Amino acid sequence: MADKCSLSEAPLRLPSLGRLQSSFQRNIIGHSHMDVDDKELLPFIIENGIPAGERLDIYRNNSFITLREALKATFPVVCQLGGEDFFNMLAAAYIRQCPPAKASLIFYGDRFAALIDEDKRTASIPYLGDVARLEWAWHCCYHGQDDTPLVAQDMQTLDDTDFPEIHFKLLANRQWVKSNYPVLHIWQIHQEPDEGMEMVSLEEGGCDLLVMRHELDIQIVNFAPDAALFLRYLDHEKSLADATQLTQDAYAGFDLQSCLQEMLTLGVFSQFYFKDRRSQS
Repeated sequence: MADKCSLSEAPLRLPSLGRLQSSFQRNIIGHSHMDVDDKELLPFIIENGIPAGERLDIYRNNSFITLREALKATFPVVCQLGGEDFFNMLAAAYIRQCPPAKASLIFYGDRFAALIDEDKRTASIPYLGDVARLEWAWHCCYHGQDDTPLVAQDMQTLDDTDFPEIHFKLLANRQWVKSNYPVLHIWQIHQEPDEGMEMVSLEEGGCDLLVMRHELDIQIVNFAPDAALFLRYLDHEKSLADATQLTQDAYAGFDLQSCLQEMLTLGVFSQFYFKDRRSQS
């Protein structure tokens, strides 16, 4: 009589590395608790006295704290305005929706302002998303590369006939922030939060800001509407003559000479060029 065979457990089948990594990311970032989809991950975690689920909980908690603190460091005024608990709630939502794509967290948070705008819980602070945009612009400029700004002396060789067709290139390390709210004033009074908080009236209106970096100095310039429009035309590769005409069509009192002098003094441009000649400073 043949001996009875005992059925052994099926051997553990190793999933592909990509599938295992996706399962791990989904568990750490995508969910707050274990679910049935992540059971394939548990057999491949060495427990060593701590259950696999608890090990994942520890890793998940540490990951969220690290990412949340990275966001808080980039958006401190947003945190001050909403309060820490409210910020942590927004940060958790952002981390789940937009997990980091790179190991470096320096530029993690590029969509945080958009999430704030879309979250209904921020409706009572309608300017919060634009404050986040200003903080992100400051952060990007701080970590960006420096340009050498164009100065008036660089243009001394030009003839008067050159100016209509001249084009200006703005600093590469610059960011635009436009808002219907006085976000620059809001941001400014929160730079020293312990020195008595000044009240800001939303009736002050909006602002059109250019954030740029000169060496390690971050400058935020709030341009008048006509100057901002003129500079945006130049930024869209309009010639000086075309940018001037388009701006004067919108603002009859636009003063080209004083505006251009202000731009050069501020160091907004990095170079000039002519499209037909391809010559530049």
